Parts: sequence; structure tokens; C-alpha cells
Amino acid sequence: MLGFRQAVQSGMGLAFAYYFSLNTYSNRNFHGRAERGTSGVGAQRLWQPVLAALLLSLFRAETEAHTLPISYLYVVPDADYVHLELTLNPFELSFFSELDQNKDGQLEPTELEAQNDELTQRLVGAIKLKVNGKLIPAEVSGLTPDVDSHHLTLRAHYRVDARRAALTLESTLPRLTSGSHLTQVTYLRAGHRQLAQLDMQSPKTTFEGERAERAIMAAGSVRHRISAFGPFLLLLAIPGMIIFAFAVRMIHKQLRVGRICPQRVGP
Repeated sequence: MLGFRQAVQSGMGLAFAYYFSLNTYSNRNFHGRAERGTSGVGAQRLWQPVLAALLLSLFRAETEAHTLPISYLYVVPDADYVHLELTLNPFELSFFSELDQNKDGQLEPTELEAQNDELTQRLVGAIKLKVNGKLIPAEVSGLTPDVDSHHLTLRAHYRVDARRAALTLESTLPRLTSGSHLTQVTYLRAGHRQLAQLDMQSPKTTFEGERAERAIMAAGSVRHRISAFGPFLLLLAIPGMIIFAFAVRMIHKQLRVGRICPQRVGP
């Protein structure tokens, strides 16, 4: 896979270089070709769509050959459970060869069914869910293939009411996939969406409870009000600064007059 991708990138680079060199050469010699009556412009018009098609095909091959190491995790709490849904590519699993029993490079439904429980437990164990610092085990979990793609979807349900509590997620999925794997987390609570990202360097994230969120929102509101009143307060301060500067100037002037014309004392 790596050799193919490097070859595609090299081909794209050569095609781009040739395209721009041809374009530069034709622009510099446009008037000369016109005077000589040659067919350089026609050749350029013929090559441009051919090169464009070549670049598009190479880019498509590069895109299809490479799959980003990303999984998607959705977490939704309600009054009784925290519902978790993880979607990932099974080909990223470091033990995929163990799942592919017939060694055809694909995960057949029969192969998944035979190892569903073990694979489910390994994936559930790679995601730890804590509510107010307490580890919550998954009560129900299951793994299903996506009929429209080659991805797998893990669904797990944790019996806890985390609607007003701090919820912490910790992922060790890079140990089952690769060090470059990352998980995009979407946390949906009370109609509000919060986002996070988990990877090898940052394997843990915490979504604060309702009280903490209100405090953060209140602090943000106060800062917003202060920033909104900032220009108004500045306008009020300008006249005071002008009056203060005028008073200092008058005092300084009186002191100078007193030094130049000192008052006489006595007859």
C-alpha cells in the first residue's frame, strides 16, 4: 500500500510539473507561434484536457487507496442509560488477520458472527466510561456490520443517569489499531452538542456536569457584558481625563506665575 501511494504521488508530481512547464512555455511563445502559423495552441488545447483527466484519475486512485485511521464515537445520556455508538474500520485492527479466517482480505458475515462476542469485548474494553469519577461497566453491548460500507458499529449501553454529572471517556483504541489512530467524539446532551478528539497523546476527555457548564456559561456571559460595555466606559473616561489634564495644566501655570512674580511680604 505504501509503495503504491508513493508511486501515485510521484506520478502526480511529474504530471503537474509537465503541465505547468508546458503551460509556461506556450505562454512565452504564443506570439511567435502565431506569427509562424504553427499549431502550438492547438496542441496545448489538446494536452490540457488529457493532463487534467490524468491528474483526476491519479488523485482518485490515491484517495481510494488510503483510508484515514479515524473512528467516530457518539455518546447520548438519558434518564436511565448512557448510550454509546462507535463506528470504525475493521481493517485497521492489528489482529485483523485473526478475524479473516479464509484469508481473502475481507471480513465475511460468517467470520464476524463466529467471533462477535470476543471482538465486542475487546472493543468495549478499549473504551472506559466514568461518571463523576466512578467507572461504569457496559450492561449491554453488541457489534453489527454496516450494510452500506465495510465499517463495523459497536453499540453499548451503560446503566447510569449522567445528564447532570461529569462524564469522562478514555480510549485505548490505538493499542488495537495503530499509534496514528484518532477517535472523534460527539457528546449530545439536552439538545447541545460537544466535540472532542481522542488519540495516543490525548486518550482522555471529560464533559463537565450541568452545574459546571452553567458556571462556565455565566462566566462567559459576564466577560461578554464587560467587553460590550468597554467602549462605553472608555467614552465616559475621556472627558474625565480631559478635565484632569486641564486642572494639572492650570496648577502648573499658577506655580510658574508664583515663581516669576513672588509676592512681597512686609512694608
